[in-house]
Amino acid sequence: GATAESPISGQGQVLGTIPYLAPEQVRGEAVDARSDLFSLGIILYELATGRRPFTGPTPADVSSAILRDVPVPVLSLRGDVPRDLDRIITRCLEKNARDRIQTARDVYNELRYVQREAERATGGMPAAPATPPPLPSPAPAPPSSRSFATPSSSVSTPPRDAPSIAVLPFVNRSRGEEDEYFSDGLADELLNVLTKVRGLRVAARASSFQFKGKNEDLAVIGQKLNVATLLDGSVRKAGNRVRISVQLIHASDRVQLWSETYDRSLDDIFAVQDDIAQSVVKELRTTLLGEEPDSKASGLAQADVAAAAKGHGDNPEAHRLYLQGKYLIDRMSQEDVAKAIDYLKEALAMDPKHALAWTELSRAQSMSGGYGWIPVNEAYRMARESANNALELAPDLPEAYVRLSAIQRMYDWDFRAAEESSRSALRLAPGSPAALGAAGALAWILGRFEEAEAMHLRALQQDPLSAASYSSLALLYRSAGRLADAERYLRKALELSPNRIGGHHVLGIVLAEMGRYEEALAAAQRETAEWARLTGLAYVHQLAGRKAESDEALRQLEERHAVDSPYQIAAIHAAQNDADGVIAWLERAYQERDSGMAQAGSEPVFRRFHGDPRWAALMKKLGLDG
Repeated sequence: GATAESPISGQGQVLGTIPYLAPEQVRGEAVDARSDLFSLGIILYELATGRRPFTGPTPADVSSAILRDVPVPVLSLRGDVPRDLDRIITRCLEKNARDRIQTARDVYNELRYVQREAERATGGMPAAPATPPPLPSPAPAPPSSRSFATPSSSVSTPPRDAPSIAVLPFVNRSRGEEDEYFSDGLADELLNVLTKVRGLRVAARASSFQFKGKNEDLAVIGQKLNVATLLDGSVRKAGNRVRISVQLIHASDRVQLWSETYDRSLDDIFAVQDDIAQSVVKELRTTLLGEEPDSKASGLAQADVAAAAKGHGDNPEAHRLYLQGKYLIDRMSQEDVAKAIDYLKEALAMDPKHALAWTELSRAQSMSGGYGWIPVNEAYRMARESANNALELAPDLPEAYVRLSAIQRMYDWDFRAAEESSRSALRLAPGSPAALGAAGALAWILGRFEEAEAMHLRALQQDPLSAASYSSLALLYRSAGRLADAERYLRKALELSPNRIGGHHVLGIVLAEMGRYEEALAAAQRETAEWARLTGLAYVHQLAGRKAESDEALRQLEERHAVDSPYQIAAIHAAQNDADGVIAWLERAYQERDSGMAQAGSEPVFRRFHGDPRWAALMKKLGLDG
């Protein structure tokens, strides 16, 4: 029979059924038995999930997907599938034949192992087929828009057998709560550096920080975050001195792999952060990948961390102010974000070269414009300037590209530029949930729903407890008419973040579209933001046939929020089938630069007006006509 060394077809020949071809077959290169293992991986994927890993409208598109795309992980689609089976399929679908499982015997032995484990778990009986699990669910992320159904503003996923880690929030052992920002910030900075190290899968902040202040078993945390290792620590700060204790733990058996305590002055904080990151990278590679713990490994870890740890300037006091500002932004209140802007400006006055501070300032300014706390034109002008300053200082800073992509998408409506910025972010940080989420949001806006789903599912795999990712997927599923899935994801988002702005009003909209009007009304009434509550109430009452109540909610919305919510007002006119009102308010939203306009083409309530010539003209102005 054929072996890995004996080609079964010559170069230049393309033989076989296109959806099941290996990349080397698509390219017309020499193939061998490992090409059949790629085809087997496709079949196993299809059997496990009910869909093919590589799809497209034409044979050329399918061929391109085989060469380019990384499939959505099986476990993201079927949570009941054994992890080992997911790993086997992933290994079979490696683009490079050298990286695949090498022989059919190896695949057979691996599958037999999965079968034995399943039989052992069910007392010797074959496991019963399970139904696909409920689709997953978002911690609050700042929206780039105040849209009718407000989205959160997020390519390749590393293989599942790559080293994986979650950085847990460090315990603040300082005397005062005012130092909480420092312990959180240190863990967050380490997480951001590790995220950029190639070959390392890192659980995102929104997920790992769900365990802050909770005495959860480490093995359970590892399982919930889908990681093999945990970095845990504590910080004690007194004046200019800091003691940082950290430990790297193997999650499943709670074995400590490495630990260290650092007693330093705050002037050494950058060196301490780099030391910790280098030690973690080296330990993960030697422990989980079997690399030799020699000087070469130390040198590689040092180089990886040096490449990833960019953008934090060199002034410790400015960095402290940056951490304080970032901490306040994440609290997402108008007062806290205003304070954060002040802290960040103070940091930048001390150290204008702190690129990450410029990036966070851009985030705070965009958020202030999106929520109407600062006039929108002024907010986005400042946000763009801050993001560009960050990129001038650190041209390879993925966080800055994510911010710039959001501005281009939600304010400029320059979708080509937004896509270029998004691709830059993904190239620099392919495992970043923020970069994946931004790419998914853009694909949704442009009507590329399948691509958007793949991006958001990958973000969710990196950030399994993120309310933002669940919310984004819910909005996508609503646009695609999958209302039951949209409800499921929204409820998970609200479970993770009960006070999420806009969450209850979107749930009310979805429930009303499912005909569950009383539940929808209760959900809309729980919304805390007035513009969102009035939008939800007007929409639910309209669909329930209560026109007087709908008109009254719309009157209040127009009276109180005409400047900051014209897009939502247009959506209510659409629900009332008022074409003139829709066009008039969308024109006003366009003039006001309402960032919700970016998603007009994907908003289901407007679809009945797509044939109106005025709609076509408006979409052309917006850049959504092609």
